[in-house]
Amino acid sequence: MAKNSSNKIILTVIVSIILTILIISLINIGLSIFLVQPDYSKYCEKPRQIPIPEDLDLVGGTCATVSPDSRQECCINKGYENYNEKTGVCTGTNNDFIKCQENYEKARDNFNQIRFYFLALIGFILLIIGLYTKGFYQFTGLASGTILLAQGIATNLQSKILVFVSLLVIIIIFGFLARKIINKI
Repeated sequence: MAKNSSNKIILTVIVSIILTILIISLINIGLSIFLVQPDYSKYCEKPRQIPIPEDLDLVGGTCATVSPDSRQECCINKGYENYNEKTGVCTGTNNDFIKCQENYEKARDNFNQIRFYFLALIGFILLIIGLYTKGFYQFTGLASGTILLAQGIATNLQSKILVFVSLLVIIIIFGFLARKIINKI
């Protein structure tokens, strides 16, 4: 009888792990289909490799290949302030690049925040399902819910206050419900 019970527990754990992986994969694929990540090229023409340096007085734009009379105009057209003959690069801040970078970052932050809301909500629902069920549904709900909450937090770390408040609310509600259910057992 004990061997049958241990086999059932092992099978329950294995099925729960498989189901947890499938649920998390399904939710992530579903989110990627219905929630489109912002495309960098829609915000900025230049490739992402161009860093914004700490010292914004020197942003190396190149206009050295145009005629000497056109270099100043070339730099201004690219969003810089002027052409420096000594260094051979455009100087000043590239306002267009900085603006497109800020717009992209804002769109990406909004995307991450929406993704966090979905993952946190689905994760919380799965945690509740895990509390109110038994067997492999319980293991699956608790494991999937925890993983999705952690994934949501990881995607939205730039909004620490939102994550903190959300986690606090989830911990209070989950803790209250878990205590209530455990006391019934």
